[in-house]
Amino acid sequence: MRFLDYVKDKLLFLSVSTVLLVFMGFSLELLHVDKGSRLYLLLVLFFALSLVFWVEFFMKAHFYNDVCKKLSRLDKKYLLSELINRPSLNECRILYEVLKTASKSMNDEIAVYRRSSNEYREYIETWVHEVKTPIASAELIIENHQTPVTLSLGEEIDQIERYVNQALFYSRSSGVEKDYVIKKTCLQNLVNPVIRKTAKTFIRQKIKLSTNGLEHEVFTDPKWTDFILGQLLDNSLKYLDYSSSTPAEITVSGACNGAEILLSIADNGIGIPPEDIDRIFDKGFTGSNGRRGSAKATGIGLYLCKKLCQKLGLGLSVESVSGRGTTATIHFPVLEQM
Repeated sequence: MRFLDYVKDKLLFLSVSTVLLVFMGFSLELLHVDKGSRLYLLLVLFFALSLVFWVEFFMKAHFYNDVCKKLSRLDKKYLLSELINRPSLNECRILYEVLKTASKSMNDEIAVYRRSSNEYREYIETWVHEVKTPIASAELIIENHQTPVTLSLGEEIDQIERYVNQALFYSRSSGVEKDYVIKKTCLQNLVNPVIRKTAKTFIRQKIKLSTNGLEHEVFTDPKWTDFILGQLLDNSLKYLDYSSSTPAEITVSGACNGAEILLSIADNGIGIPPEDIDRIFDKGFTGSNGRRGSAKATGIGLYLCKKLCQKLGLGLSVESVSGRGTTATIHFPVLEQM
């Protein structure tokens, strides 16, 4: 609280005090009070008014400066009302009570939305588990009645299952810390299950797959990392240029640069336009590639991968050259694993 601001707020008090001193001086003179007594009485009144002025300033300055200091140090500003002490000045107490009431009201609203969010997440999780039953039944029927038509339907059902899993992981993404188990695992063991899930697409589309450097070991949660790798590999498959004379190829590789262990998925597909590359992790952003009829982009996959990587303490980067291909890289920090 600045002194000049306080003076501006107290202009009425200062004006009335000045008028009161002048009035007292004239009144005492009219009553024929001697000059020494008049001066004494006026000085007593002046010091009394000054004392009220300065005491109130220091009390208010202490309270408001304390509030501002605590507010500046807080990351979560809405907790301010829990940290400030109840002031003695009535004016400051009003502000204190207002902050307390507003904070309680906000907490009540947050509780309502949190319950609603939890109920919705529980519904999504229940729905996912229920819908997986007919998906598994359809896969079993296709397995027992293999024809070109059923095999094609099987690939579509696999895609449906991937989207269902995406919905499940999205609903759980806000509480990853409650459902992860960090284990030491080899990159090869992370990559192999993901490749097996998409083996049919590799075979049908005659896509060349290369792997190297997957002997490195990292600390991560295999389940969540499996989902992230599945999303990245699915993106590579989605944006390969099958009409090109150059054979479609995907390379999964591992490397260590000292501070990090890198797991990369590179393709020679259509790439990402330069104007889109900075927005690919934005929620709902599909870009020009995602608007193509065959791409079927939702704008959720990369956003969810980035969010989950941040929750797991991993990095995620994407490099691309339009018309030449894209490389997505997961960064596993080495220092945190030692």
